[in-house]
Amino acid sequence: MSGPTPAPRLLSPKEAAENNLPRILGILSTLQFLAVLVVGLRFYVRFKLIRSVGRDDWTMGAATLCAIGGWAIFIFQGSNGLGRYKYILEKEKLV
Repeated sequence: MSGPTPAPRLLSPKEAAENNLPRILGILSTLQFLAVLVVGLRFYVRFKLIRSVGRDDWTMGAATLCAIGGWAIFIFQGSNGLGRYKYILEKEKLV
């Protein structure tokens, strides 16, 4: 059985000032750059060298576009409290 929700713990001023957004976006941006680079090289090889592009290549391209969309959402969420403790966010941002 579920019990009552525990009360939020009190944060020290140091914890309240913490922001992990630069670390989160740094890691995500690095991995996103590498993914786009690899898929771009794949398309280069398929178009220029092999001259044969298949459905799997287009699927990789579509997946990369979806990943770029997800990355953009993470960037947008930075202004809504991503990387911060939920206890210090305004109630409007806790949707």
